[in-house]
Amino acid sequence: QPRSLYFQTQLAFCYSRLEQYPRVVELLEPIHKIKQRDPIVARALAKAYTGVERMEDARKLLIEMLYIYPNDRPLRSALMRLGKSKPSLIAAEQTEE
Repeated sequence: QPRSLYFQTQLAFCYSRLEQYPRVVELLEPIHKIKQRDPIVARALAKAYTGVERMEDARKLLIEMLYIYPNDRPLRSALMRLGKSKPSLIAAEQTEE
């Protein structure tokens, strides 16, 4: 069924592999509201948030999930990568000069 949560989730994962992050966010935000405890959906949504430059939303989502699953290594790794991937505006300005 095209309207089922499973189908919509799998479609979002396909869009994620194609790096069409605005579409992923559009599909996964309502799914995450329904499946708030699903760490796979949360990681995919956080990745999509970073793809559309919504770093704070991604960080907040991953931290919320880590409160639920404190020993989840993929969630922790995603949060660590997010911290490393955030470009510094100061460093960017220095390279332009």
